[in-house]
Amino acid sequence: TEVLFSSVEKTAATSIVINIGPGDAKTVAFTNTLQGQQNGGGGGGGGGASSGCYNNNPIPNAGPDQVGCVWQRICLDGSASYDPDEDLPLNFPGSADVSPMYRHQPRETLRFGWTFAIHHYENGRAVLDIPRGSRVLETIEGFDTEFPCFTPDLPGRYTLVLTVTDDYGASLMDRVTVIVEECDHLETRLFLTGWQLVSVPLQPAETAFQPMSGFQPASAPFQLFRYSGEYIQADSFALGVGYWMYVAEPFELRITGLPLEGSFAIRLQRSGWHLIGTPFAAAWDQTRVEHDRLTWSVTEAASRGVIEDLCIGAAADGSYTQADVLMPWNGYWVYAHKPDVVLHFRELTSTPPTLFWTAPPAAMIPPGPPQRTAGDAQVVISPNPSHHQPIVFRVDGLLIVDELRVRVFDIAGRLIWHDTSASREVTWDGMRGNGDEAARGAYIYVVEVRSEGAWSVVARDVLILAPGG
Repeated sequence: TEVLFSSVEKTAATSIVINIGPGDAKTVAFTNTLQGQQNGGGGGGGGGASSGCYNNNPIPNAGPDQVGCVWQRICLDGSASYDPDEDLPLNFPGSADVSPMYRHQPRETLRFGWTFAIHHYENGRAVLDIPRGSRVLETIEGFDTEFPCFTPDLPGRYTLVLTVTDDYGASLMDRVTVIVEECDHLETRLFLTGWQLVSVPLQPAETAFQPMSGFQPASAPFQLFRYSGEYIQADSFALGVGYWMYVAEPFELRITGLPLEGSFAIRLQRSGWHLIGTPFAAAWDQTRVEHDRLTWSVTEAASRGVIEDLCIGAAADGSYTQADVLMPWNGYWVYAHKPDVVLHFRELTSTPPTLFWTAPPAAMIPPGPPQRTAGDAQVVISPNPSHHQPIVFRVDGLLIVDELRVRVFDIAGRLIWHDTSASREVTWDGMRGNGDEAARGAYIYVVEVRSEGAWSVVARDVLILAPGG
């Protein structure tokens, strides 16, 4: 055999029996007390290499304690663990009597095992040191390696034990604690120009736009519309709601909030078309439909006249297509024949199947994106009259605003000031274009909007600069 010791048996304070191979036992005088047979605790004890002819315990190191977030993947590091016997020469009295092939210990291989620590016992059952109700055991991976990972699903303390074992069965343990907190999760998505059906994949922490750095909510390069029998401009995202979004310039959208996993329900409060979205991948044919305390599959609910067995999304070219799988970040149309219908979605646990897009029936085409004209713009000028205060020109309403331009003329029709903005808002400080203060009196303002590539005049009226302050 290539193994140095198949067993080491202590027979007296001054001698041991070494079984080198079958039928080949030697008794060797040993004048020193055996050291290091009982090593210390994990990560620190265990004694170093000794001149004795025994096996030292490996030294486990489970790494530093950590702080993480719910649903954030946590990875541990046991790579600092080591074996003090690694490649050590045999150096004990009487070693000359041992065959040369056994003079050096072969390099040992460490085996790693990670488990969640036991906190206490209840009725004879072990209770792990994890938050009560956690299903974290379903998320562990690599727990027999140096670098295991898991995904905590609840806030609280997670204590893990690392057991390191060498080739001779000697082992020691070390512990590591991970404190998990409720943290906002960050999701980002790059959007290109044009109309897009969208949703958000988490519960937003704030009901406001979170565009990329450099954009403020008033100047975000997109506009959002939800549908409730007619289009309504939205100023925030909500989980489960789909939107038509018009993007003027490519940008990255950042959303912070809480993710959802496993299951999700959407209530359709009225009959007709609804724009929806799911926080995870969900198969349409696995969706359950609830109405009047009864639950059916999508096909059964359609046969009973509750909903249409159709889930409609938008293809890359903007055309409507039937969707087999609902994906996060995308918006979808569904049609309810009855009010107060609840759709129950289950998260796909496997890779979504290949999607084969087909056009919806001609009789079941959802509304297209909002088509608005200059007449849909609502222009607000404040204050008017102005008593030496800055004047704000703002365009509200459903009209898409790619660019806003405001011009101010005196009564003779001479242009005295103008400005252009990529937002819905422009501010005039009352100064002429040459830097002089405009005289008190009446002026004509013209507000123009570039919407989907075309300029239109949306307002033309009188502005008063009044005396006093």
